[in-house]
Amino acid sequence: MISAGIGPVTIKTMEKAMLGDFIGALEFYIGTLTVDIFYILLIIFGVSTFTQSITFRVVFGVFGILFLLYLGIGDIKDFFTKNLYFKKTTANKKSKNFIKTFFTGFMVNIANPMAAVAWIAFYSAASGDIQGNPWLFIPTQIGGLLLGFFVITIGFFLKKIMSEKVIRYVSLASGIALISFCVMFGFNLLVLLRN
Repeated sequence: MISAGIGPVTIKTMEKAMLGDFIGALEFYIGTLTVDIFYILLIIFGVSTFTQSITFRVVFGVFGILFLLYLGIGDIKDFFTKNLYFKKTTANKKSKNFIKTFFTGFMVNIANPMAAVAWIAFYSAASGDIQGNPWLFIPTQIGGLLLGFFVITIGFFLKKIMSEKVIRYVSLASGIALISFCVMFGFNLLVLLRN
């Protein structure tokens, strides 16, 4: 979460807030932040070069494309589900499963090939300041947490004023956006393999 750009994590976090509840969306987002902490630890302990290897990028790229494609198709299928809003809200009230929600957030961010690239780029730009002072990563995580609260709060309040028809289209738009990211990641992967 080193930038406030719109990507798979932001899209799924907003969707979780709009189709679920505030706490569930927060649990999902904390799962995504855990991946960022994992990448920070790789950088601090000097193993970030591992994430730059072609094998790592290809394996995680393929995994990311398949996982995000699965989520995107699921969102598009939800568009055609009857009583989508009722189904989503009752499902969230009945199953308060922190581990499942947290793990889904974790998987969405680890499936995002741009997350590792973004952290490595951040490290490259700030490496002089970070060496010997890894605490400089703390403000980026606080900023990421604040961004998550902002996105979740907006999604939660939008849910209050939207009809089921609009929420159904939100699910469709989310699915199309995730599949678009799959196409973009797939194209980038092909370019990487050709070089």
